[in-house]
Amino acid sequence: MNGRLLLFSGYLIVSLVLCLALTPLGAFSFSIKSISTLVAYAVLTWFGLKRNQDRIGILIIAVSAPPLLLYSFFHLENFHDTLAALPSSIAHLLGILSGYFLFRAKKKIVPAILLIGFASAYSFYGYSLWLNKVSFGYFLDESTKEMAPDMLFVSETGQEISKQQLEGKIAILDFWNTGCAACIKKFPELQLFYDRWKNNSEIEFYSVNIPLQRDTSGQAFAIVKRKNCTFPIVISKDEALPEKIGIKGYPTVLVIDKEGNIVFRGEIENVEKQIARLKEKSP
Repeated sequence: MNGRLLLFSGYLIVSLVLCLALTPLGAFSFSIKSISTLVAYAVLTWFGLKRNQDRIGILIIAVSAPPLLLYSFFHLENFHDTLAALPSSIAHLLGILSGYFLFRAKKKIVPAILLIGFASAYSFYGYSLWLNKVSFGYFLDESTKEMAPDMLFVSETGQEISKQQLEGKIAILDFWNTGCAACIKKFPELQLFYDRWKNNSEIEFYSVNIPLQRDTSGQAFAIVKRKNCTFPIVISKDEALPEKIGIKGYPTVLVIDKEGNIVFRGEIENVEKQIARLKEKSP
């Protein structure tokens, strides 16, 4: 009994320490955290089972308990806002399952290679698909066609820009808020995009700030200026606009065609191929 309790306590503590040590990686990249977590827990599980082949159940429960309890609480407390991190949380359990199958395999080399391949595909390609679904509502098909609702924006000088003023042009609208670090990180890419297209009369680009209650007057404009960016900033005058146009997370870029239809909802990196597609369709 004492031996089982000691084994359970030991691996419970090791799993807890490992779980806490891996958590900060999510601040840099959920993909990096996912692959690190999956491989680390696979190795821990395989190593533990190899040394304790007669106590498989106890060991798996001990290793599984810390991430299962910690991340269940994390996601249940605010499920919608933590959806993006769900794959990296599940990676703990996938790592434990992979470690168990590695332990059961008679030959270790092929399963180990498959584990690395699976971990890489899950953490990078799989996470990218999941993030698309959470942020933009699709896994693979990023194209859409839906009539854009009425929109009204205001610039720093007080000039108003409406949906009607955008018709007849391809409008690129980047939606963000001041609390979104990922949005601000994208500013250099937005600037490069703006510099490439600002002299094209067919293209209208605006970075649309969605105000937060805590924002101070002119805060959005000041943030962009501090980053030495010159792309045009406007503020949405409709607080409900993100819901009306299907924005699930930030940053999100919309492409609106010349007839006023939303034809793309996604990231700035994929906008130029949408512009090319719309230009091909133009008479």
